[in-house]
Amino acid sequence: MLLEECLQRILTDPTPEDLWALQPVLRGQDSPAARRAQDAARQFYCYLVNVRSKLTSKQHSVLGAVLAATSIGVISARDLLDSAANDPEHLLQHMLAGGLAGSAEGLATLQHVRAWETEFASVHEEALWDLYNLLWDLSADRRPDQPVETRHALIEQLLAPARAPELDGLARMAYLIRIFQIVLVLLAQPLLTPGRDVVASEGETA
Repeated sequence: MLLEECLQRILTDPTPEDLWALQPVLRGQDSPAARRAQDAARQFYCYLVNVRSKLTSKQHSVLGAVLAATSIGVISARDLLDSAANDPEHLLQHMLAGGLAGSAEGLATLQHVRAWETEFASVHEEALWDLYNLLWDLSADRRPDQPVETRHALIEQLLAPARAPELDGLARMAYLIRIFQIVLVLLAQPLLTPGRDVVASEGETA
């Protein structure tokens, strides 16, 4: 499977299985960029596995509907891939400046289920910690001269909606998934240049 095909599926309807399928694609490229993308994919995979194990079938259906309903409001999968390939710094700065945060307004209205909020709290907090570090590294790579205080403030601004106590578990989950998706695409962007995309296995080229 091609890297871009994997990313398209993860951006459209992320599942642990699609992230698992990224492993041979990324491991086949022995580079720092591939290793960083694989680390982000691992963290995203673990988050999806944890939340899916706690969702009932009804809650899982609702989450899928929420992700589908908000996808256009964030950015289309194709546009996001194009932006990551053509102007990754602008995309990152737009995101850190709050471009994604506007979607939280719509998510905040989706007060579906609160009974499982406590059970999910630790899973969300761990994901927030991972995302903070991934965003910091992305920002440091592209803006090494940026003051630490500014970088921290921009990342805090982006993650603030997911830390807001009034946001219920479903909306928080959808928001975190969106950030994981964008971070993964930004990290994989150097591997999407012509001639660098690879198939998941040699058997697929036969």
